[in-house]
Amino acid sequence: MLPLGHVAYAWGGLRLVQKGAALFRDADYRLVALAAMAPDLSDKALALSGVSRHRTGQVWAHTLFFCHLPVLFGTLIFRRGWLPYTLAFNVHLLTDRMWRFPHTLFHPFFGRRFGDWRDLDSVGGMIDAYREVLREDRATIPLELGGVAVLLWLLVSDRLYRPARLLSFLRTGRLPSPSTDERRSCG
Repeated sequence: MLPLGHVAYAWGGLRLVQKGAALFRDADYRLVALAAMAPDLSDKALALSGVSRHRTGQVWAHTLFFCHLPVLFGTLIFRRGWLPYTLAFNVHLLTDRMWRFPHTLFHPFFGRRFGDWRDLDSVGGMIDAYREVLREDRATIPLELGGVAVLLWLLVSDRLYRPARLLSFLRTGRLPSPSTDERRSCG
């Protein structure tokens, strides 16, 4: 999944939880976006920098047992306030459909190597890998369009098309509550 899709689905999930269960009202959408992209930011940076001998863009930060479950358990035990960010971080595995790469997801239970996603030896190689995914994986484009639909839903339902509301959202990381004038016009 492309970065926009990771952010869109994390934001959409957070908004549904905020509306439906009245949880995570103070969550910062900017940090949710960062958490949703964190596995790619980490693993792709390792691949491009040459620090890792694994040149794929899905290694340690895409593993269930070395990364995602320890972060989730640590959050539940020590920092419950971080839960919306940890959930966005963990949802990354779903949006990347990591079950297709069991060598990475369940590392090291299938051996020491990671799954063969793509060889990312340069920024150009990373761009080529994403182009290849868009061409070959039939589910990618519909999933990305679903992410665009989620962003449009947030834009319309929370009136982020209004400049003041959008600026407030960008400045605070929180969706602005309806103003008094907007509440009167709705009711």
